[in-house]
Amino acid sequence: MLADRVVALRETALYVPRSVRHLTTNIRLRTVGPDGLRLTANFALCQTMADQPSELFLCGRYHDRVMEDGGSLRFAERICVYDSTIVPDLTRLPRIGL
Repeated sequence: MLADRVVALRETALYVPRSVRHLTTNIRLRTVGPDGLRLTANFALCQTMADQPSELFLCGRYHDRVMEDGGSLRFAERICVYDSTIVPDLTRLPRIGL
């Protein structure tokens, strides 16, 4: 099935150029512990096509765990909780030609 999806994306799918914005807001530090920093943040994913108005595509909340690694902070875990039970197809397509 994966091979069929790749063929469809490369040969038959029509891709309309678009601008995609991924906004992350209200980042909050919830706890600090031996397993790292626990953070939450809201997110919104919007798309705009040249001849159409912008549309909100997906929104929700991140639950992150960040750990210190050699003097840098790195994501150890990210759980994404969507506000909607429907995930649009665009969020699974590669960014072709952008």
